[in-house]
Amino acid sequence: SAGVKTLVVAGMHLRVEEADVLIEWVRGGGRLIWHGPDAFNWGPAYNELIGAKPVQYRSNRAVQFELGGSVWGLDTFPRGLCLEVQAESAEVLARDERGLPVVLKNRLGQGQVVVALPLVEGTIAKVSAYAQVREGWEIFYKLMLEA
Repeated sequence: SAGVKTLVVAGMHLRVEEADVLIEWVRGGGRLIWHGPDAFNWGPAYNELIGAKPVQYRSNRAVQFELGGSVWGLDTFPRGLCLEVQAESAEVLARDERGLPVVLKNRLGQGQVVVALPLVEGTIAKVSAYAQVREGWEIFYKLMLEA
């Protein structure tokens, strides 16, 4: 919709045809925040949106990275695959302790896409019973929105 300025895709798999629609929306000035892109659906549309392409599948493991002056730990990836990507047009905002990209920002036309490769909500769900810990994740969402 023309009135929607920011869209957060958190914890769901985008089909190729949905990614194609989002490409045009972002080009027109939309801002997409995307957590946990699906490694199995990754193809040309994902490459264009994210500005990176996959180079290797790695086993699911916890990663730590610095973003906005804080250290974040995430331990969940879509389908249990920690996807290693190579940035092309994207700027890498955060790398894990192995030096692999974890958070990327890609400008596309008049808009941009900010992606966290891990499934952020999967990690948050594990601590959601603890209000203090859960509330700390508000900072992470703010960082993604401000990137």
